[in-house]
Amino acid sequence: MRNCGVTAMHVTVNLPGNGQDRFEKTIEIITATEHELTAHPEVFIKVFGSAQLLQAKLTHRAGINMGCQDTTMLEGDLARLQVSFTTLAYASAGRPTTAATGWAMAAWKQQMGA
Repeated sequence: MRNCGVTAMHVTVNLPGNGQDRFEKTIEIITATEHELTAHPEVFIKVFGSAQLLQAKLTHRAGINMGCQDTTMLEGDLARLQVSFTTLAYASAGRPTTAATGWAMAAWKQQMGA
């Protein structure tokens, strides 16, 4: 991969289309992706902007940009955006993603009265 000339790629972290448990599955995919990024820092770098793209190119690593293809993972609940962003923010700060996911899901459930 390092010799193919690709500097970065977009990784879809949600399952497109309608279905059950899309939100929970999206959080699981974010967590799994973060785990791989953390486990292989010599291969991957998370990309937020041009600085990370340049760093990926200079260090011959694959830049990974996570995103979604649609909003079905929200299942009509915009409050779920906060959980997704909180999960990504914890992971970006080097905190354990599984802890972030657990905390964010608990906060969301409390907010929803569940």
